[in-house]
Amino acid sequence: MYSWKSAYLRSGLVFGVVVIGLSTCNHPTGLLQIGEPYSLRTINGRALPYAVNGTADGPAVTQGSVTFLAGAQAQRWERMGRRGASSADSVVWEWMQPGSYYNQLGRVIVRYSNWQPGQQNGPRAAADTLEATASGGFILRQAGQVLQFCPGNEDC
Repeated sequence: MYSWKSAYLRSGLVFGVVVIGLSTCNHPTGLLQIGEPYSLRTINGRALPYAVNGTADGPAVTQGSVTFLAGAQAQRWERMGRRGASSADSVVWEWMQPGSYYNQLGRVIVRYSNWQPGQQNGPRAAADTLEATASGGFILRQAGQVLQFCPGNEDC
């Protein structure tokens, strides 16, 4: 016999399991790594160094990362170098921008605390939206580029 009490109990149980599952998982596809950088691995599907203007000896993004810290704090870092005839990297510029983050379903939003409009070095906007990937990394789409960040030094 169908009882509204048993239906209410079942729906409450299902709702409770969903809430517990969502609240125990900081990362949309697993646990968000705290204190360990997610390394920039590719830009537009190409491994680093990524030539910004397409020339072999021009400026290239050589390294980058996003790190989530305790207390919902984050930092993003990037280094650009110039590759010469010796194939040795020389640093042209690098930047690190602190901020805070929060989770949304399937993504993490990072808001930069020191971002200024028109700044030369640093993120292109006051906030970045990092989309979670099934492999545990993140995709950042900005200014026609697709940046892929992976846990540690792994490919994802």
